[in-house]
Parts: sequence; C-alpha cells; structure tokens
Amino acid sequence: MFAQMQRSWAAIAGTTTSASNSQPEQPLRPTFTPLDSTRRVNSSPSSDSLGSNTPSQPRNTPLPSRIESLADVFPSIRLEHISPSNVRSLQELNDQCFPIKYEMWFYNRIMANPQLTVLCFDKPSNKCIGAIMGRKELATVTGVYDVYISTVAVLPSERGKGLASGLLETLISKCKNDADPKMRDFVLHVHVVNQTARNLYLKQGFQLVETVKGYYRENPAVPEPRDAFFLRLRK
Repeated sequence: MFAQMQRSWAAIAGTTTSASNSQPEQPLRPTFTPLDSTRRVNSSPSSDSLGSNTPSQPRNTPLPSRIESLADVFPSIRLEHISPSNVRSLQELNDQCFPIKYEMWFYNRIMANPQLTVLCFDKPSNKCIGAIMGRKELATVTGVYDVYISTVAVLPSERGKGLASGLLETLISKCKNDADPKMRDFVLHVHVVNQTARNLYLKQGFQLVETVKGYYRENPAVPEPRDAFFLRLRK
C-alpha cells in the first residue's frame, strides 16, 4: 500500500544533516519514547539539549512536489518537514495526543535534524493530524549514530487509517535510501503495556532487545509496571 511512499522519499535531498556540534562525542542515553501517551520526559533540559542553539531553517519546508504522489493513498494530506514555522502545529498535536507537555528545548533538539521529522496536515483544515519525530542518537565517539524514533502521533479521529504505519514506513525508507554511512540502526522505547504501539513496530521488523526496568520511574503518571521495551531495527 505504501510502495509509492517509499519511492517518493527517494526523491528527497539525500544529504543528511550532521549532529549538532553542541552534542558530546559520546553515547547518549535515550530519553524519549515513541507512540506512548505516558512516556518519561525529564522536567528540565538534559546536558546534551540543543537549547536555543537551533540551526536556522527556512520558513515552510514542504517536501518536494513528487511526494504529492502520496495523494493516491491519502488524497487530502500535505507533508512537511519540521521547521520554525510549523513547530507550533506539531506541539499542538502532541499536546492532544500525550499527557506530557514537551518544552521547547525538546522541539529545538528535533529541529537540529529536520529531515527526520515529518508533519502530516489535512489540506482542507490546514490542521496537523499526524507526525513522526526522529533524532540522531550518537552511538560511538566516531560519529556513528542511530535514528531514535521519539514519537509517532496521530489524532484519535484519524487513527485506524494506516497513517501511523505509513509515516513510520516512509521515514525508514527515506533513511535507507539516503545511505548515510554514519547511520547504524533505528531504535526506540515503548511502554510495556502499550501493545498497539509494540505491534506496529514489530510489523515493521523491529526486534525486542531488552526490557528496561523502571524506565518511567520518574513519571508517576505512568501506570505500573513503569518499564519499557527497547526495540531495534537493523539498517
């Protein structure tokens, strides 16, 4: 169903943005978790946060016109990479989908690699109805990194249409087509009780690596057990 998604992503500029120089040249501890309405988020920016040192981005960064072939699958949507001009729309989406309210430093960090985040807009209403957010997670001191999938969000009214799996599939395809030699794998965390999210990732080929005990221990809103699955998809 999403074969056209995969082909159209190949047309996106293949140059992969390097990780910010403000990030330390050492392995980073994953902090965020995908497609999870009760995930752990630090209350203050971490030491490797981009903070306000966000690279300047052009206003409105729609994907190349050929991505509009997605209209064959979702005729009423428009896709854009994250940018300063649409980050508020993404924030509003996440606020509706998750109880945790992300601070702006979180989005600044995501904007360091805008090609790893895609927003899905409903054309008639110009409302952001879904998004996938990814970031580079340094894995070695030589600059090898994993793509850490931070969140996959779809408005409740738009679920069950294949949008979440489509966004995930196209991001994976794009990264593979870019063929960045520094990229290693796709990784993520998901709450152990979130079977829907876990099934989504398993269908895409992710494998369960380990159960991280107490991953959500700093977030009392998370129901017991406050553990997470750590999943990996080999490039």
